[in-house]
Amino acid sequence: MLHGSETWHVRKENELALQSAEISMVRWMCNVKVKDRVPRKELRERLGIDDIILILQQNRLRWYGHVLRKEDTDWVKKCMDYEAPDQEVDLVSDIAIFVLKRDVKLQLTNQEVDQRGHGPRLCKKIAKHVI
Repeated sequence: MLHGSETWHVRKENELALQSAEISMVRWMCNVKVKDRVPRKELRERLGIDDIILILQQNRLRWYGHVLRKEDTDWVKKCMDYEAPDQEVDLVSDIAIFVLKRDVKLQLTNQEVDQRGHGPRLCKKIAKHVI
């Protein structure tokens, strides 16, 4: 469901749609109906999964960390500094920076650590570059 989500610029209504689809699938996997009134958190704990929005944020931050570690001559890194003459493209890059700033702030306040253990360290490195 999140394949390629590292570069998505998700709006609030998209997040709500993702969460709705995810919880529908989770309920189906747990064989629980909405009328059973089982909380989402309990269903996620049964399956051992995190909230889809948290995973989406972690994917974006992990991708951004990869971009930061690339060589300065790499074309992906050069795209970060590219200033497009078209105002619409600049708006898209402004949205991307806004989303990254929001993700970094959330990750720093939650002190989430990814599976390899570099969560806070990576977030601080990104925060210095983005914020």
